[in-house]
Order: sequence, then structure tokens, then C-alpha cells
Amino acid sequence: YDEGKPALGHDDVIVHTPATCTEAGSSAHTCKRCDRSFVETGEPALGHNYALEHVPPTCTEPGQTTHTCKRCPDTYTEVGTASLGHDYAVTETPATCTEAGHVVRACTRCDDTHTEEGAPALGHDYVVTEVEPTCTEVGTSVHACTRCDDSFAEEGAAALGHDYVVTETPATC
Repeated sequence: YDEGKPALGHDDVIVHTPATCTEAGSSAHTCKRCDRSFVETGEPALGHNYALEHVPPTCTEPGQTTHTCKRCPDTYTEVGTASLGHDYAVTETPATCTEAGHVVRACTRCDDTHTEEGAPALGHDYVVTEVEPTCTEVGTSVHACTRCDDSFAEEGAAALGHDYVVTETPATC
């Protein structure tokens, strides 16, 4: 030991570690001349700073909120509102003489649709009007549907022809 020389003091190398979302900041001190080292606690952990992304519910999927930290890769998702279910508007097309009816259910919130078969085609309901034959025209049967504009005619009895009656008029002076 030499009393004539003053002590050199520590010559620390300091490594700063900044605070993160989950860990406090620190400063690690290590002396270049001796084995002394210690760690000083710096600022406290910052905690997460989440940005929120809300996704509303749909007919088939629940709503959710995704939390994503702005400083680190931490993220998690919370399920929120239950799915809405479909809200169907119903359009019924009645059966006609030649086409079956059907029911279309179309969701008012999304593009989901279902078509169901309805009543079968009704077939024509014809009323027949007979047109009697005349001396020069054949008779006909006119078939007209009571539900639609469909109609047709069938030839019936033959023309009657003329049936002349001879009337004699006596001669006069």
C-alpha cells in the first residue's frame, strides 16, 4: 500500500436498457479496473399501449375487438357481441297455370338466400263455350282458361247447309 498515490476511482462502463411494456428500464455499471458491478433500476415498465380494432358482428360471426400494442408485438382478441343471425325477407310467388310457385328467403343484412318450392303448377281451368253451327259456318268449342289468358278453339259440328223451304204463290189474274 502506497499512501502517496491517490485512488483512481471506478471507471464504469454503463449499459442502459430502456423500459419496455413489461420490464423496467435499468443501467448496468461495470468497472473497467476492478470486478465491481451493479444494476440500477431505471424507469418502471411502461405497460401496454393498445390500439383497438372493432369488428362488428355479422349474421354468422360474433363481433370482436382486437387489441394490438403500439410498442411491442403483444396482441389479443376479445369476442364481443354474439352473431346477429339472418334476418330474412320472404317473397312468395304463387303458382300459375304453367309454373310452380316458390318462396325466396333473402337475408336483409348479407347475400344469403334460400329458394323453396311452393305449390305445383295449377294447370288450366278451361270454361267451354259452344258456338252452334250455322248454314255456312261450322260449330266450334271455345276453351278459355279462367286463371290466365290461354284459350283455344276446336272444330265442332259441320255447317248445317241451307234448308230451303219452297213456298208456292198461286198465280193471280
